Amino acid sequence: MMRPGERPVYSMHEVAGTAADFQVQPVGSTARMKLDRALVAEGVVWNGHLRSMEVAVNRRLREQVYYYLNELFNICEVRDAYKPRDRKRLAVGNYFATREAAESVQECFMSILRMRHNAEAEGRNNCKDDPGRGRKKR
Repeated sequence: MMRPGERPVYSMHEVAGTAADFQVQPVGSTARMKLDRALVAEGVVWNGHLRSMEVAVNRRLREQVYYYLNELFNICEVRDAYKPRDRKRLAVGNYFATREAAESVQECFMSILRMRHNAEAEGRNNCKDDPGRGRKKR
């Protein structure tokens, strides 16, 4: 609930007043966006799919662009629709507000993969140098 000039009331434990003083009306998209911005200023966001309030941690506003790494470590750009897939990416840390942040994490993953690949290649080369190594003795 939001009154003009006041902070939004969103907790189930806050008393807003008597029920007779309020009239429930449908909310348009403009009013919803105003409420979303006011809630973000308070540090929380509404998750309509779960019908609950969540703490806003680097979460973009609805329909703003964020970046994530797919299974091939490519950077993908999508709009935050506050759907379960967006929430899961945020929960596991695969949710970046800027492309630069996604690129830095991508570089870390790629360097780890390169090191691992080089270590495996070196291990294969060591086995070629020592033909008796790795074979069972009869």
